[in-house]
Amino acid sequence: MSEEKNTSDIDPKDVSIGTEALSGGIARIALLGIGFLGSILFARILGATGFGAFYLLVTLENVVDRPIIGFAESVQKRLSESESEPRQYYGAFLITFAVFAVFISVVAIVGRDIINGYVQREDAFLLFIALFLALSAQEAFSAVFAATGRLGIIHWIDALRSFITIPTQVLLVLVGYGVVGMTVGLAGASLVTPLILVYLLGLQPTIPDIAVFRSLFEYAKYSVPNSITSFGYDRIALLILGFYLTPAAVGYFEAALKLTVPALAIGMMASGVLMPKISNLSSRNEDFSQELRDVMSYSSVFAIPTLFGAIVVSHKLMITIYGGEFRPAAKFLIGVAFYRLLTTRTKPLVSTLRGIDLPKLDLFGTILSTTVLLVVGIPALNRFGAMGMLGGVVAAAASRYVLNAWFVRREVGPVPHAPRPFIAQVVGGIIMLITLEIAKRLFVLAPWYRVFLLVGFGAVVYFVVVFAISPHVRGTVVRIGGDFIEEKLGITLV
Repeated sequence: MSEEKNTSDIDPKDVSIGTEALSGGIARIALLGIGFLGSILFARILGATGFGAFYLLVTLENVVDRPIIGFAESVQKRLSESESEPRQYYGAFLITFAVFAVFISVVAIVGRDIINGYVQREDAFLLFIALFLALSAQEAFSAVFAATGRLGIIHWIDALRSFITIPTQVLLVLVGYGVVGMTVGLAGASLVTPLILVYLLGLQPTIPDIAVFRSLFEYAKYSVPNSITSFGYDRIALLILGFYLTPAAVGYFEAALKLTVPALAIGMMASGVLMPKISNLSSRNEDFSQELRDVMSYSSVFAIPTLFGAIVVSHKLMITIYGGEFRPAAKFLIGVAFYRLLTTRTKPLVSTLRGIDLPKLDLFGTILSTTVLLVVGIPALNRFGAMGMLGGVVAAAASRYVLNAWFVRREVGPVPHAPRPFIAQVVGGIIMLITLEIAKRLFVLAPWYRVFLLVGFGAVVYFVVVFAISPHVRGTVVRIGGDFIEEKLGITLV
């Protein structure tokens, strides 16, 4: 196999993690803002039952597409290595994706009664197929493009997708199409992503030889089962809640998840850039410990204020945003915020293990932590209801962090659990919590806009404190801001 790369884009070695994280973070914040406003409208119009039914369909799709996403991650890994045959690997991906898409569509048609009964809708299997074809293509092609290390581009395209999705869904829901309108809007807009990424990738696929498939499956035998077991404890919890309880319970849980998504804005972005970067450096036998430390320093920069803010205003915030029908969802918010924090601490460790070609260790950790979720969550669900399942989610996330930290320490070296910037963020979060608690006692949180003023005030306090007490944070902001202006905006700074 001596084929040379025909694109200079697949080389993540010199990609700046900070710059890509900032670029993608800005896009993700824009995306979150649009999606958040849409979710408020949909929850209020559809109610907890309709809202929950739609997210049951999305969650079911998230489960079924895991094998092809895991395979796409193996393609990403091979493309990101310093020596690879990109056109053949790309061809292997396209062939595998097409076969898998046909297979799942046929299975959904044959098993339509099961799908319809689970979601409690007669058209559920058709909506599921539409979501599967669109969302699996969007996520799989994004995973392949991530081999370039340019995750900022992916998130800007995803922001564009949301700009198309939300207005389309709003229009269709307002004219009375309900869950069908939400499905059509999401599926239609999601097809934009793979089309743009195919163009930007610029690869002409060729027929792969057996050695290419063998190389991909050597990695995929771990990445596929790992993708199946680690697609999100929150998604597994939603599936179990839908089976044991009602779509309304799913709607409450999903509302708490939606409110805490901003916690992931920087952490997920930086961790996504970290994997191909470590893969490339590792294939060259170069050190990557500083890259891991940098990501561990800032992966939780939004998760910490999300958790401390939820402790103070969870009840008032949930009712103000989603309405009185979602009052039961407020009790989930603090636990879900803590789960988000654990996720931001774990993702850089997962990226490290995958980057050094040890997905089997991550697979072992996810299987064990998923077992924790089931062993703890289901009995707790039977005893304490949906809150018991949330306890299982937190326990599983904590066990995965501990296991992956141990694996990284054994294979790479010491894990930077609490670098100084992270400690500064925790201090900022504590000061923010105290400030918000005092403000809440001094002022009546009515009318509704006072709740948002309080949240905004808390965010300002947090970031001012962190910036003031941490020289590392100040230096990082200046450096990344300068790089972003020069690289992304094309403005040369003197």
